[in-house]
Amino acid sequence: VAREWELAIDMLHAMARAQHQPDLLAFNAVLTVCRRAQKSKLALKLMEALRQQQLQPDVMTYSACVSACEEVARWMRAVTFLTEMRRDSVAPNVVTFSSAISACAKARLWDRALSVMAEMRESQVEPNMV
Repeated sequence: VAREWELAIDMLHAMARAQHQPDLLAFNAVLTVCRRAQKSKLALKLMEALRQQQLQPDVMTYSACVSACEEVARWMRAVTFLTEMRRDSVAPNVVTFSSAISACAKARLWDRALSVMAEMRESQVEPNMV
């Protein structure tokens, strides 16, 4: 995973050079690799690039970004992604909610974490044990 993120970024650049715009699947794959390599800030920048390409993020995209926010202590951005998901009619899954809850908890924002947990239950998403 240490160098996979660099190869993934290179793949996106190569696609652009070949005048083949990366699709959502390509962006999601690179987002996931960057997040796993703890390149969370880069993953968040990829979300901006994805939107500039006029691509619509899906639950995988948002989940990777919320997880990245959790890793870099950006609880507010994690919660904002949940709002954006509702706006875009994308249903959060257990990974998305759990990452947002964890981001709030790491910031010691217990009320906010409980609020996200209540939203999770309202969405009928079952919590998991992490």
